[in-house]
Amino acid sequence: MANNCYNLFDFYGNSKVLKQVKEWKEALANVPVTKEDPYCMRAVLEVFYPEVEDKNSIDLGSKWAHEDEDSIGAGEDQIGLVSAWGAPHELQKRMTKLLYKIDKHVIIENNFNIEDGSQGIAYTTPEDENSIYFQDVYAELDEDYDDDDDAMENLQERLSEMDLEILDFLMDDVAGTAKVIKKHKPHLKDKFDWTQYK
Repeated sequence: MANNCYNLFDFYGNSKVLKQVKEWKEALANVPVTKEDPYCMRAVLEVFYPEVEDKNSIDLGSKWAHEDEDSIGAGEDQIGLVSAWGAPHELQKRMTKLLYKIDKHVIIENNFNIEDGSQGIAYTTPEDENSIYFQDVYAELDEDYDDDDDAMENLQERLSEMDLEILDFLMDDVAGTAKVIKKHKPHLKDKFDWTQYK
């Protein structure tokens, strides 16, 4: 059986982006559960890939993904999904491409954790209508720690450091993203020299 990966997606964009996220959440919730599909895995395929006839050909970046707002604790402007083995990076890219139509500087952040104790963060933002910029980091629990809490604290410290590094890459590589990050992540205001970004 696959290790579950718990994904919490945040959407950094304009009011139209947040409106679209709410519509997606409603659409995901409105796909009925069936005996053949008790976790309603087809909802993700129907909502984000409505024009694709052969749903079996879709690459989510994970074997499957389904909504799970309750256990993940997603807020009103977030989407929570459970996926198999790892994060559904291709689905995240697809969401970003769809949102490009209403906000050319939208950024999606996925904070994910896997049942084996590892955690990660992935960012996507459009470069243009056909290309999506992607950065991610991933950290595993250090088995040298005797205490689980110490091991988790170490993991989160390492992940935070890597997060700053890939945010720097993102803002340096894609013009206009620094303004979005600065607005939506005010706790990072002293972590960067914002004047160096385009």
